[in-house]
Amino acid sequence: MRSSGLGLLLWLVGCVGEEHVDEADLCFVSASEEIVVEVSWPCASDHRGAELSCDMEVEEDGTVRVESVFVEGRDPNDACAEPLVAECTSPPLEDGMHSVRHGDDTFEITVPSTPQPACGDG
Repeated sequence: MRSSGLGLLLWLVGCVGEEHVDEADLCFVSASEEIVVEVSWPCASDHRGAELSCDMEVEEDGTVRVESVFVEGRDPNDACAEPLVAECTSPPLEDGMHSVRHGDDTFEITVPSTPQPACGDG
């Protein structure tokens, strides 16, 4: 019985996909009272069990930090499907210029504004 429990544990661990933190592509959607971004992972919308999440917080120095997490899933074939997409919104921000950081990239965004489509690779 003990060996079957170990086998189940190993099987479950093997099913957990690799995590990619702050490697997703990032696009700015809007910047009214808050900044809205969209993150995407190419060709992954058909991957079974794949997950993409996005979260934003304001750090003590006022920098808006975007965190994206992509968890790999099983790709059913070699074809490229649509991207997997997630959207997140910052807390309300004061008017003015704000630095937005995602991974190694930093963007300067004015609030309020209607940003031109601005995207960066993760």
